[in-house]
Amino acid sequence: MKTLTELFPVAELLERDGTETQYQVTFDRGSFWLDLPSGTDPVKAKLIFVFSGAGGVGRTNNLSHPGPATEFRRNMIASGFGFVCAVCAPYVFGAAEATDATLAAADHCRSRGLNVPERLSILGFSMGGLGALMFAVRHPEKTGRVAEFFGITDLEEFYRAGKYPEVLGKLPPEERAARAPRRYAERFRNIPVLILHGDRDEVVDISHSEQLYAALKEQGCPVRFEVIPGYGHTNDMLAAAGGFVKRFMEE
Repeated sequence: MKTLTELFPVAELLERDGTETQYQVTFDRGSFWLDLPSGTDPVKAKLIFVFSGAGGVGRTNNLSHPGPATEFRRNMIASGFGFVCAVCAPYVFGAAEATDATLAAADHCRSRGLNVPERLSILGFSMGGLGALMFAVRHPEKTGRVAEFFGITDLEEFYRAGKYPEVLGKLPPEERAARAPRRYAERFRNIPVLILHGDRDEVVDISHSEQLYAALKEQGCPVRFEVIPGYGHTNDMLAAAGGFVKRFMEE
């Protein structure tokens, strides 16, 4: 059994305990946060590729927050999963940069012998929900399944609601319009999708998830939609919804 140090000899150790080991891995095409079970063969971990919400990249992704997010992460790690979150710009909002950084991280993990199938398991949050869905739109043949929390499903609509004008206003309208995964529903026909949204979300309106669900259902896609009562736009929703994700990723 190879150790993580042998697999990634120049990686920066971030944290290690009896449950998990976290590294920041830098290579010729970028860098990524890697979180794997401690004390077991790292090549056997079932990797999930994370797209973070706005402002979070690499080690500062949604799963690194204290409370329910950490509890969810550790529960998944204890069940043999691992996580990868590629480093890209902190406000990419579904740009190809996030897709390319994730593909590069997957290729590097695969080259080091980790368990990376051709079709990736993807998890996204908010802006990262948009990123996860756009990954599937661009590469349906490389996407195994997608779970996303309160994701933006039409960037132009999100912008017109007055969100992030200082960032999104700099994009050409046609570029915002192209980042609308619900308009590419036919590309999800062979991709299981789990949509999770709190009914008190004041950042990304729940209509984004409702319309995505309707579009995917119309195309006959394997999609599930869970409305989480009492939660807004927060990582704490993992306290109530983490079980849905775990079961989905174990299928």
